[in-house]
Amino acid sequence: AEEDAQIAKNCVQIVHTLSDEKIKSMLHLHQRLSTVDFSQVIRSLKLMETIATPFSKMEQVVHANRLIPLCVSSHFGSDSQGSCIGADDFLPIFVFCLLHALPTHLQSSIETVNSFTDSFLQSGECGYALTTLETAAEVILNLKVPVQA
Repeated sequence: AEEDAQIAKNCVQIVHTLSDEKIKSMLHLHQRLSTVDFSQVIRSLKLMETIATPFSKMEQVVHANRLIPLCVSSHFGSDSQGSCIGADDFLPIFVFCLLHALPTHLQSSIETVNSFTDSFLQSGECGYALTTLETAAEVILNLKVPVQA
């Protein structure tokens, strides 16, 4: 509950204090990705908190993870060299989207998924998505939140 409140507070302060450009710079998001529209990913992450079951929450996080490369390839065109993203790009994009989703119960959602899903569901693509979510939550908890812009 305490981490939920801190993550929510950090998200609100960052999103309402800094421009998207400053947030992307703070997260070291590659310049070539700064104009990609990630609103579908943000909507998907917002929806995750409204879902009740742990399995459905995990499915929603997997969906958000799948949307990121789709947003990038639709921006650049699937044949373009710029449509490829690696882990160094993926996590900053995910954190950016999670910040904008303004989660209020993120740590509780993570704990629910960890506690009530089978361990085999926490491997492969689902495990990667869950690990990305956990890492993004840690990044947000540890971000230096600006007092004023």
